[in-house]
Amino acid sequence: MITMSSIVTVLKAFLRSRRLEAVGRTIISIISAVIIVVIIGLIISGLGQSGLLDGKTIVSVFVTEVGIGVFLYVFLGEMRRSNEAEVVNLMEAAEKFSHLRVYSYAVIKYDFYYIENTITKQCYKAPEFVENIVDLGVVTVIKCKNEEEMKKHLEKNKVVLNDREPSFIELTAHTLAM
Repeated sequence: MITMSSIVTVLKAFLRSRRLEAVGRTIISIISAVIIVVIIGLIISGLGQSGLLDGKTIVSVFVTEVGIGVFLYVFLGEMRRSNEAEVVNLMEAAEKFSHLRVYSYAVIKYDFYYIENTITKQCYKAPEFVENIVDLGVVTVIKCKNEEEMKKHLEKNKVVLNDREPSFIELTAHTLAM
C-alpha cells in the first residue's frame, strides 16, 4: 500500500540524487555560456557601431602579442623551471596525502568524488580542491560505476560514509597521530 510517508521518502531521495544534481549543473553551465556569449556580443556590437572598435586591428595585435609571449615563455625556459618545482611539490604532496583514497563515479558527464581517510576509516563528499589533486595524480583513485557500487565497496571495508565535506583536520588525521 502506498502511503504519504513512502511518497515523501521517495521524493526526498530523488531530490538528493546525483542525477538531479548533474542535470542541474548541466543546465547552469548552458545558461551561463549563453549569457556570457550574449553579453560579449552586445559589447562588441555596441563598440563596433560607435566606431570605437576596429576588428582588423584587434586581430592583428592579438596574433602578434600572443605569438611573441608564447615564444619568449618557451625560449627563456620558464616552462622548464616551473616543471621542476612542480615535480618537487607533487612528490611532497603525494607523501602527505598517501593515506587518502578517492572514489569517483560519473553521472551524465560529471564526475562525483568522495575522499576516504584510510586511517580513520571515514569517507566524505570531496571538496573542490580534491579534483585538482586527482588531476595531478597525487592520490589513489578508485573508479566506480555508480554510487551504489561505491557504497558497497565502503561497506566491505567498514568505512563510515559522511555526506558532508570534511575539514582539513579530518583529512590530515594521520599527521596529528604521529
